[in-house]
Amino acid sequence: MNIAFASYGIYPLFYVTVFLMSVAILMLAKSIDNSITSTYGRYTLPIYAFHLLIMGVITLAFNKVGLTIGIKDVYGILISLLTLFVTTICIIPLKKYVPNLIGSFK
Repeated sequence: MNIAFASYGIYPLFYVTVFLMSVAILMLAKSIDNSITSTYGRYTLPIYAFHLLIMGVITLAFNKVGLTIGIKDVYGILISLLTLFVTTICIIPLKKYVPNLIGSFK
């Protein structure tokens, strides 16, 4: 199965896997419900809105510096984690200066 190339393998097995993984993620989220995950979940709109822009900037910066990792999966995970970190940091000033932009009101 390679989702990046829309190759899902055996479709019935794919749908069963997707359903079971969705249920597992919901059960995991319910079991670790705390203030940190609740706060993070409340302000996910900026992450959705800005992640492609920030990911592009980080990727461009990595390419300009010449920082590449031979294993593409590790490189992708690193870029994704840095993007998530930067967008999470962006929540703080957005919440303070433009709360309407992130779906929160003063």
